[in-house]
Amino acid sequence: MNAKNIAVAGFAGGTLLLLLLITINMIMNMVIPYDIMKFGGMRAADDPILILFFLYPFVICVFSGYPI
Repeated sequence: MNAKNIAVAGFAGGTLLLLLLITINMIMNMVIPYDIMKFGGMRAADDPILILFFLYPFVICVFSGYPI
């Protein structure tokens, strides 16, 4: 198990996954316009815990790289 390769692959995969999610979100917003901040239960945009929304693709990609 090479930790450096897993970290690099996790960062690259997380970046690609985040870009994919943002692109799909933009396309869906063109088809069905909505404001995610107006949904019930959504935190304010200046809430620090909202950063977890952008971190979860990286967490998923890093942990999927570890051998079972």
